[in-house]
Amino acid sequence: MPQWPRTFGAYPVVIELQTPPQGHPDASRQVELLSDPASFHMADDWYDYATPDHFWFQWRLDVLLRLLEGTDPGLKILEVGCGSGAARAQLETHYDRPIDGCDLNLRALEVGRPGRGQLYFYNIHDRRPQWSGYFDTVFLLDTLEHIEAPEPFLESVAWHLKPGGLLIVNVPALSCLYSRYDALAGHMRRYRVGTLASELEPSGFRLLGHAYWGLTMIPVAALRKLMVRFMPEDRVIERGFQPSSVLVDKTLRALMHVEQRLLAPPWIGTSLAAVAERLPAATSFAGEDRS
Repeated sequence: MPQWPRTFGAYPVVIELQTPPQGHPDASRQVELLSDPASFHMADDWYDYATPDHFWFQWRLDVLLRLLEGTDPGLKILEVGCGSGAARAQLETHYDRPIDGCDLNLRALEVGRPGRGQLYFYNIHDRRPQWSGYFDTVFLLDTLEHIEAPEPFLESVAWHLKPGGLLIVNVPALSCLYSRYDALAGHMRRYRVGTLASELEPSGFRLLGHAYWGLTMIPVAALRKLMVRFMPEDRVIERGFQPSSVLVDKTLRALMHVEQRLLAPPWIGTSLAAVAERLPAATSFAGEDRS
């Protein structure tokens, strides 16, 4: 695994993004390297299809904004596991403020979309002292399912949040839909709300609200589970996530609109969004001096 120095003199190592700035004159084109490389479970080719105009990203954003209606996320916001920045771009546009992002996938960060906030190659287990209790809100969007040991990970997330700060989560739902697509995408599991709560609560969080979504996608996900069994491995992510034609894309968007207008919020779905609060009492975490 490659190594690099984390500082040059008093300054972090910085690399330039490959993608040109778009949208906002204050767009940052740099990634600060704050951590050593570490292993992660994520399919790189997924980022080739993860764009803000993908119907699934637009659907997820709509669900999150409904769940957060009337809630101010504050000014200090971090997306953990930001990847190539599709969600961060959506959130910066909606909230009209900078949102920082961090990830351990350098390729995704390098080819990502510049934004108004800063990008970091950062392992949250490193716990930079200046970020202790610093952030008002952390977004953890389709990241938690990639984490082998979720509770220590969530404790490190909580360490970065101020007491009473918000954690916004989205995860895939329903273990019965787990498939070869999930395995190749790096998913360790799929969730029900009870499973998610059982990981959040020991880590210093209180679940405030949740919403399943993607009820109309359950037959599609079930069909995908069958199809990818016999598919070449290098085609699974593309065929499992990217609509194969304009007609398929329109059909999936129609299912999205039916659910948004007639069924929201459904009682179950292929995904689960949630809002949790860092408990004020959660003032010490694993790895800290508790004396």
